[in-house]
Amino acid sequence: MKLPVHRIIPFSNVEGYGNRTSIFVQGCNANCLYCHNSETIPMTSKDTMQYTVEELIEVIKVQIPYIRGITVSGGEATLYPKFLKELFSAMQKLQVVFDKTGGSHAAAIFDKNKNLLVIREDIGRHNAVDKAIGNLLNEHKLEDAALMLVSGRVSYEIISKAFIAKIPVIAAVSACSSLAVDFAKEFGICLIGFSGAPWTLACYMIDGQSSKDFINTRKAIWGSNIWFQELIETLVIYITDKLEMQAQAGADVLMIFDSWSHMIPNNFFKDFAIDPIAKIIRLLRSRNINIPVIGFPFKSGGSLIKYSYESNVDCVALDWTVNLSWALESINPSIAIQGNLDPASLIPKHNPFLRENVESILKKMKDRKFIFNVCHGLTPESRIDSVKQVIEIVKEFEI
Repeated sequence: MKLPVHRIIPFSNVEGYGNRTSIFVQGCNANCLYCHNSETIPMTSKDTMQYTVEELIEVIKVQIPYIRGITVSGGEATLYPKFLKELFSAMQKLQVVFDKTGGSHAAAIFDKNKNLLVIREDIGRHNAVDKAIGNLLNEHKLEDAALMLVSGRVSYEIISKAFIAKIPVIAAVSACSSLAVDFAKEFGICLIGFSGAPWTLACYMIDGQSSKDFINTRKAIWGSNIWFQELIETLVIYITDKLEMQAQAGADVLMIFDSWSHMIPNNFFKDFAIDPIAKIIRLLRSRNINIPVIGFPFKSGGSLIKYSYESNVDCVALDWTVNLSWALESINPSIAIQGNLDPASLIPKHNPFLRENVESILKKMKDRKFIFNVCHGLTPESRIDSVKQVIEIVKEFEI
């Protein structure tokens, strides 16, 4: 038996809980007038691919270290109940692999001086929070808790637990649910908002998924690209509205990720990486949104100079490829710098260069407004003990 598949999105966080692989089947017997995925309605299509259960499992296995599960959508997935039963049964057998490769959550709690008080792990993010808070309660240290860092999405339950434990600040590697935002606003808990940049969002919209070269998006900017410019302008307004709502909901800082800015041809970098961000920030300021904005044009090299002066950001985040000595001499001295530890340095079981690397970054940036940061986030393979070591090194460093 084979399943007709219209497309597979390796990583999606809008098709269910957490980061997931989404499989869109071809064919639907409903034919709804305003279907969001109308291209999947016909029972056959030139883009249709046929997969056995075993073939789909092989595709999914590549993503397992980075996903929480799979979602089968459509089209109408329930037209193929026997196939789905076999597919989900096969996935269930891989659950042990999920647990060993990114299926656990962590919660870390710090005091007001950013000293690590406790860190706990569990398969469920709520349980990890319970363990961390419970440990401090048993050790009579809960009154010292000032900040909690959690993996995964921030739900209203986690906001409620933080409020009851009197932890005023929560930071997370994923977004908040809308109910969590409401709770945080009511309870006075700090929130940090974020968005993708116009160019990065356009890449996903045009190419449809992550790509090594985003050839379709890059092709769109050459020749008559009026429609592409209009798309960027539309995204500027959309992102501004989104960030404004996050700020109004209580965010204290906003961050704009341009994960694919290094794909922009150099002669278009200002048009599609700098000017849109500058306009977003101007619009935010015109709407009385005056909280700091961090910009992260990933792997943008020498273009960082113009970006730091012309994008209006309050802080520029640097990836691990940027030479900090060069950055100190070249980047706008009136703004802060964030960066730039390579996340790969946290993966090896033994890294004899970790302390040297962290201290080197801190020494170079000691006279600059600076936020020490792991570039582009932690990977699922990052070792908790290495992360803890980095935190301790940063705290021990004397300015």
